[in-house]
Amino acid sequence: MADVWPALKEDGILIYATCSYSQQEDEDILDWLGDDFEVKPLKVELNKEWGVTETLSPKHSYSGYRFFPNRLKGEGFFIAAVQKKEEQDVLKPVRFKSAHDSKAHTQCRYLLKHENWLCLSDKEGYIAINNKHEADGHILKQFVYLRKIGLQLGSPVKNDWLPAHDVALSIDKNIDLHAVEVNKEQALKFLKKEDIGIDGLEKGWYLVTYAGMGLGWIKALGNRVNNYLPKNWRIRMEITDTDWA
Repeated sequence: MADVWPALKEDGILIYATCSYSQQEDEDILDWLGDDFEVKPLKVELNKEWGVTETLSPKHSYSGYRFFPNRLKGEGFFIAAVQKKEEQDVLKPVRFKSAHDSKAHTQCRYLLKHENWLCLSDKEGYIAINNKHEADGHILKQFVYLRKIGLQLGSPVKNDWLPAHDVALSIDKNIDLHAVEVNKEQALKFLKKEDIGIDGLEKGWYLVTYAGMGLGWIKALGNRVNNYLPKNWRIRMEITDTDWA
């Protein structure tokens, strides 16, 4: 509660609910809010026919409401609401120059179905983020470590683009990507990084799909097909004929 409190603006309403009837989890928390923050308790006018029981916190007499399952329909819970009355610091916009890489964007824009994204470089190659969120990322970096942001796109390789595995699994991938639909046996072999027995493909990148879902990438080179499933994603256990029967 203390951690999320700054996210609530002044005059914003916090609704607190538990699945417990313990005073320590319910009314005592309301009193704790009254001790540590500037709040205004919110009272609800009850209709007796609802079967809801009003309670008061022992110290500040803040209203809470218990929904007992023997008095109304439902499994029962506790709920209360307070309004924040203290001023909240306002996050100021960060001045920055967009890191959008138009050249990389031109190379990989075919991967995604939307146009409203930026192409930014990171330590693993390039990522796509919504063009509305670049400023938010700069603000967040002031306060937290961003382990991952956006969608990994891959990286340029000579006159080619090495697509990231993330794109194959993304709901935002371009539906017109060259794709190869495989059966269950081929899908399992692909996920083990084994030969899936596909020949006759024109040179280039292909999305491997099973039941319409993206599994990863292969690259046809004419005389062979390379499996680009990340090694740490591969199935290690043995798969028998009965697994794909």
